[in-house]
Amino acid sequence: MHVVYNLGDTKFRPLIVELLPGMAGVPRGLDPKTVAGEANIARHFAENSFSVFLLDVESGSSVDIFGPAVVASPYERKVEVALPQKGAFTLVHYRQLFWLGPATRATLGSQADSTARAVLIAVGKS
Repeated sequence: MHVVYNLGDTKFRPLIVELLPGMAGVPRGLDPKTVAGEANIARHFAENSFSVFLLDVESGSSVDIFGPAVVASPYERKVEVALPQKGAFTLVHYRQLFWLGPATRATLGSQADSTARAVLIAVGKS
């Protein structure tokens, strides 16, 4: 069981990802990069075995992400995920997580009028 307390005034949602020991030997993909429009990509945490990025993708913009990684949208803003071979879908609820396998590329985007916000947990050895 994980217990998280909010000691501040800001609302938040905890996002807990457990990494299995074997992930430490998997090579990490490239860092996310903006490929169209405007996006803010902020690395909030970095370790040898994983990094956490907060991605704010403006309307009509897109960011390429690379696996292995876990993608979540805990901020109740729709995030579009497109995979070259599998098509596109939308993360719309904070409980939806998406696994992007090793050596895989996907594109995050926002076609809505507002900014899409996602958390990317890139796993593997840097």
